[in-house]
Amino acid sequence: MSIETLKFDHLKKANLLPKVRTRVGEVGLALAMSEMFQQAGITIEFNGDISAWESPSQPVMAVGDHSQGLESLLVIGASGLAGRGDIGVTAKPYALTGQVVNAFSGDNDNHLIGLIPGNMATDRSGGDFGVRAHKALFRSRLPANQDETRTYNARSMRRAADLIEAGSLVTIFPTGGVYDAATTPWRQGVGQLALTLEPETFDETLVSQFKFDGVSPRRILQAILKSRLGLKSKPQTIIMNLGRQETLGEIFKESPATTAQQVTEVLQARYMEEFDRQA
Repeated sequence: MSIETLKFDHLKKANLLPKVRTRVGEVGLALAMSEMFQQAGITIEFNGDISAWESPSQPVMAVGDHSQGLESLLVIGASGLAGRGDIGVTAKPYALTGQVVNAFSGDNDNHLIGLIPGNMATDRSGGDFGVRAHKALFRSRLPANQDETRTYNARSMRRAADLIEAGSLVTIFPTGGVYDAATTPWRQGVGQLALTLEPETFDETLVSQFKFDGVSPRRILQAILKSRLGLKSKPQTIIMNLGRQETLGEIFKESPATTAQQVTEVLQARYMEEFDRQA
C-alpha cells in the first residue's frame, strides 16, 4: 500500500486527531506539527539558507520535491521549526496528506490548497495503475468531469495567490504527483501561480527551492502512531535541502516571462541545476 492510498482510518483509530487538533488550537498548525514530529523521534534539519522560512510576512513560493508523498506534512513541520506559521500547502484533498492537513487544521482552512490532477475526473478512462487505484479508493471525492476539475483547481490557485499576496509562504509541488522534481517534467501550475500575482507582489516574492533527504514514509508514520501510544521508535533524521533564494523579480529581470510555460521552464531549469550541483 502506498503512502497516497493509505487509509485515513489508520490515523483516526490511533486517536491521533483530537490530540493534535487541540494543540493546533493552542499554538497553530505549523508548530503543532513540528512538535508531533519531535515527539515521534523525528528530527528535521535544514541544509542551506532558511531565511525565507524565518521571515513572517515575506511572500514566498516554495517549490519542491514530492517523491515520497509526505512532503506536504514535512514542510509544515519544517515551517514550525523555523518559527513561521503562515504557510499554505498544495495537496490532493482526498488522499492521506490532504485529509491530515484538513483534519488537523480544524476550522482554519487556510493551510490546505487542494489540487486535483485532470486525469482524476471520473469521466476519464484509462491511466496507469496509480490513477486507477486512486479512482477506485476515492471515487466519491473526485469531480465528475474535467470542467469541474478545472473550476476547482482555478479556485485553489486563486487562494494560493491570495495567500502569497497577504505575505504567506505557499508550497507547490510542480510535477503534479509523487515524483522527483529534479528529474520529472513540471506542469505549468507553478508558472500560472506566479503570473496570477500582482506585479508588485511578483517582484517581491521569494522562490525557495527545497528537496528532502532521508524520508521513509512507512517509518515516519509508524513512529508517529507509536508515539501516540506512548511507545518509542528509533530516532530518524530528515534533511531539508534548500537551494538558492531569489525573488521572481530578480529571476526575470533581464528576460521577463509572459506565459506560464516560460515561467515554469525557467524555474525548473534553475531547480535542476541547483540540485544537480548539490548531488
